[in-house]
Amino acid sequence: MNPTIRILYAEDNPLDADLTRAQFAEQAPEFDLQVVATGAACLEQIQRNPPDLLLLDHHLPDTDGVEMLKALFRQAPGLPVVMVTGAGDEDLVLRAIRLGAATYVPKRGNYLESLSGLLRDVLAERGRKQGQALPGGTAPRRILYVEHLPMDVDLTVQYFAEHAPHLVVEAVPTCAEALARLARTPAYDLALVDLRMPDQSGLDFVREARLRLARLPPFIMISGTGDEETAIATLKLGAADYVVKREGYLTQLPLRIDLAIASDGLARNNEELRTELAHRRQAEEALRRSEEKFRAVADYTYDWERWDDPTGAILYCSPSCERITGHSPDDFMADPGLLQRLIHPEDLARWRAHDAAVHTGSATPGAGAQPAEEVDYRIIRPDGEVRWVAHVCQVIRDAEGHGLGTRISNRDITDRKLAEQTLAALQGQFALNSRLAALGTLVAGVAHEINNPLAAALSDEDLALGAIRKLRDRLRGTGPLDREAEVLELDEVVEELGEAQEAGRRIERIIKDLKVFGRPNQKDARQRIRLMDVVDLAMRWLPATIDQIATVDVENGGAPDVVGTAGQITQVVVNLVTNAAKATPAGTRGAIVIRVGPGTSGMARMEVTDHGVGIAPAVLPHIFDPFFTTSDVGKGTGLGLSICQAIVTAHGGMLTVASEVGKGSTFRVELPEATEET
Repeated sequence: MNPTIRILYAEDNPLDADLTRAQFAEQAPEFDLQVVATGAACLEQIQRNPPDLLLLDHHLPDTDGVEMLKALFRQAPGLPVVMVTGAGDEDLVLRAIRLGAATYVPKRGNYLESLSGLLRDVLAERGRKQGQALPGGTAPRRILYVEHLPMDVDLTVQYFAEHAPHLVVEAVPTCAEALARLARTPAYDLALVDLRMPDQSGLDFVREARLRLARLPPFIMISGTGDEETAIATLKLGAADYVVKREGYLTQLPLRIDLAIASDGLARNNEELRTELAHRRQAEEALRRSEEKFRAVADYTYDWERWDDPTGAILYCSPSCERITGHSPDDFMADPGLLQRLIHPEDLARWRAHDAAVHTGSATPGAGAQPAEEVDYRIIRPDGEVRWVAHVCQVIRDAEGHGLGTRISNRDITDRKLAEQTLAALQGQFALNSRLAALGTLVAGVAHEINNPLAAALSDEDLALGAIRKLRDRLRGTGPLDREAEVLELDEVVEELGEAQEAGRRIERIIKDLKVFGRPNQKDARQRIRLMDVVDLAMRWLPATIDQIATVDVENGGAPDVVGTAGQITQVVVNLVTNAAKATPAGTRGAIVIRVGPGTSGMARMEVTDHGVGIAPAVLPHIFDPFFTTSDVGKGTGLGLSICQAIVTAHGGMLTVASEVGKGSTFRVELPEATEET
């Protein structure tokens, strides 16, 4: 359906405007909605291209709804106006209706559900009034003021212009001129008559007007002093009211005029009142259904929605809280402090600071819904699982800036956080791998540079040691005592050279190990390997601190050779033994056992067993997940076991674990045994 009804919406909150536009697009496609953000822009648009209906927010940056209604009575008196606001009171409703608003809609609950139907009703009522040649809405009322005192006239006209612009006052200084005016058309809606006029009394004026005129509009008698006898005489003449010019009488006069005019057309007004009440009942019923629909939608939303009253008591809590936190809505309703006890201790201070900032922040009068604030925090479920939650909090305020309540939305963002952590860790791992690759190249180069002169030195030591041994043997037993002394000196040289030779051999083994770690981890670097050689190499590279935590025993069961990269498999052994040491309770110096032997058919087996704290059943399925760790923040990356599994899998093997809480864990590595061709 093409839009055929032009609706102008004066609204400075883009979110409310967008929600209204979306609702109309679904429920009222005939509405063409145009939004302006200020009162000045609204009046300019009405002057340039009048809409069929004005939807007017009470709070605008440059004015408010009451002032806008006053301006509209002067600029566009027949334009139907529906006022909306986030907060209001009975006085505001009365003023809005009295100033010509067709109706008044508070922004409560899901008010948008019934708004399009309400606007259709207002437009239909306008059409009915136009068909009866009546103004569409509350048009200005023509008031004839029979008053000879210019100061009283000026005060009344000025007050009405400011506070009741729908009352247009025409003043006359004599009763004779008043009679002439009343005989003209269009008729006045009401006459204000001063009791003490110069040419005749107000009572006589009314009597003469009744005799000479076919119809006398309702009148209100005004007296400077007033007395009971005059008041009774006035009311007997059919006056709608009797007003004494006491201090403050002008503040009540517009309302008395409205009541008098309403009484004059009692039958019509009663019908309109019944219609208005029916519309109100329909609107209330629509609002009730909307609130029920909102609750139904909120009950099934994926996010955890919550509404609090100004005291912090929970008014509503959606069922999704149980999916996220493990606690039911009833748990939260009964215990408002439950959430704080679920928040991770490291995040609690940040959450409290956020909550305090939201509820004690600046409150702009008439702001309605304050801007939403967001904070991320972790919660710990009853099963021990940690989940990330995005917490969005929005305080709703009334026209004076007082808090009416708080809307809270919690979204489970655990997957997003894990993805962010994974990306950051991968970037860090990439940088680390780059540094390790450069270090490996450096290590290989250094090992090569040391190895050549070391090999020459060891060769020279072998030659020197052999020559000295031959000389010693020739001297031994040849006679004089001084020769025996020389033999003893040679024995000392042989012993020292032997120690130097052993030190050189040890350095040679270290260089060999460095070459293993310095080789690129590529397939062409794989070779036939004895698992016991890898274990021996790993034992030399274990951190020295492990000796203070646990003893490491090795049981050789004669495992077959495998094909692989010695550096990578050594890394697996070092990681598994280091983890086993971390699982050993402090002060117990428990035993870690490495067993090497044949595995299942065609496989070689290596096991690392500790007698530590064990792994909880809820944690066990996740230990090989990248970045999963039970260590404190800053004490573990969660990459060790995932890297071990990746290495073993790349070698065609399997890494498995068996664990029992309080009894320890066994990690088993199985690798394909080498064939005769490899």
